[in-house]
Amino acid sequence: QRKYLVHSIRSTREWETQEKVGIVGEHQSKTYAVKKDGKVKAYFRAEVKEKTVLLHEFAGIDTDSVSSVAAFLRHIGEEKGAMELVSREAYVEPFDEYLFGLGASKRHVYGWQMKVVDHRRTLEKLAPVFETRIENSPHKGYTGTIPLNFYTVTVTLSFKGGKFKEAIGVPAKQKNDILINPRIFPKMLLGSRSLDELEEEYPDVRIKPEYRPLIDTLFPKGDAHIHTTY
Repeated sequence: QRKYLVHSIRSTREWETQEKVGIVGEHQSKTYAVKKDGKVKAYFRAEVKEKTVLLHEFAGIDTDSVSSVAAFLRHIGEEKGAMELVSREAYVEPFDEYLFGLGASKRHVYGWQMKVVDHRRTLEKLAPVFETRIENSPHKGYTGTIPLNFYTVTVTLSFKGGKFKEAIGVPAKQKNDILINPRIFPKMLLGSRSLDELEEEYPDVRIKPEYRPLIDTLFPKGDAHIHTTY
């Protein structure tokens, strides 16, 4: 989790509770450790359910250990007659890339049942990401403001010389330079949908032409994934 800008680090007590009850999130699972030279270097959590091995969570599995972990998962699956392996983690990890090399296929991401509770704080937290995206775009050195209207609150992002200055949230008014339905904002925030796709699907998403290139820069479509375990 520490590799993510926004993360949720579990405490020792939370880990102990999850191991005691055998449930992580809504899933029952067992935790397995991968050791090297007597030290834990990675772990993964899995269960066998309805003839399928469900890999719910893993961390630290690198190119040196992927084949061993895959062989172990196949072994515990064969013991219970499971013929399929399903990974619930992101598709950009070495383990999943290894599975693709064996002929695995991608499935659609599970429902985006998420809500941004505090838009100002969320956008403020992502300031380093926005700065990097501006730096690597035609808007390098951008100075100006970007007002994002989320129906009940408008959050204005300010930049100077490409650097984030502040995020100010005020009750939303009728001015709709950038109007975004808060219920579908997570799809845009996390890169699940492009601005064009959202406008096609939701007519109440409105962006004035002068802001479109900036919004595409700050919120590009990418490999989006919800870690359901968390």
